[in-house]
Amino acid sequence: MNELVFFCLIIMLFIRIIGLGTSLNFFYDLRKKFYFYFIFGWMFAIIGNILPLILDSIEDTFLLEFTLVLNALLISLSMILLMIGIFSYFLKINFLYFILSCVILTFISILLFVFIDYNISIAFSVVIMNLTILIAFIIPFFKFKRFKEIIGKSIRWYYVGFVILLGFLPISFFISTQGYGFGLYNTDDILFIILNYIIGIVNHFLLIVLLIHLEYTISNEQQNQLKDKYSHNLGNIMQVIYSSADLFKRIVKVENIEKDKLDLIERKCKEASKLINEIRNL
Repeated sequence: MNELVFFCLIIMLFIRIIGLGTSLNFFYDLRKKFYFYFIFGWMFAIIGNILPLILDSIEDTFLLEFTLVLNALLISLSMILLMIGIFSYFLKINFLYFILSCVILTFISILLFVFIDYNISIAFSVVIMNLTILIAFIIPFFKFKRFKEIIGKSIRWYYVGFVILLGFLPISFFISTQGYGFGLYNTDDILFIILNYIIGIVNHFLLIVLLIHLEYTISNEQQNQLKDKYSHNLGNIMQVIYSSADLFKRIVKVENIEKDKLDLIERKCKEASKLINEIRNL
């Protein structure tokens, strides 16, 4: 394996571990079930990332080919899981259908390896992976209004990722036409290695940034909605109390001590009103 490929794989592994840690942290804090997609997606990516690092130690041909097939399959499944995780923010995903699809993809990949050729199996996984990424960037345009409402300012990272993807697809196709295998594990062409891995590294980094930014945006939006809701309701309650005290003074003859208590209620209501306005301006 070329040293540059090995170095790029180590960087990818490090970024994927960060992605897994980020997803686990969000799940622990927010308890959102769809974070399991991210968690297992990063786990598959990490396992798929480790497999090429041990290729040079495998001497058995069958085991070597199976490792390459498993590597491509796990990376493909990881991207499907990660993209489904992003979809889950604005689309309802049928979990059973999703699991069934993954099982079918795995079954087809293994059948292609056993009965045809391991290269065909790898090519199948790569095609599925690229289609998944492409669909992941296209689907939001069909529900763009809802997508934009949910994603908010994070949409800038979506656009950056989409531009990089458009640039990567023709490069990936060109590299495959030159006869290089998935991952370029047996390649010494520095230019192709850089193009292949730099784009992959950047895309993984952008995915983590998008995830963090998206959760931050959603969290802020939810806080603002709750702040407006509670401050509005509290303001209405204080207004009712203030109006009741004022009306009571006007229609009922009260002694000085009772009037002082009503005046105190009105003053405190005014103070509370000022605090509510300050909360709204936070």
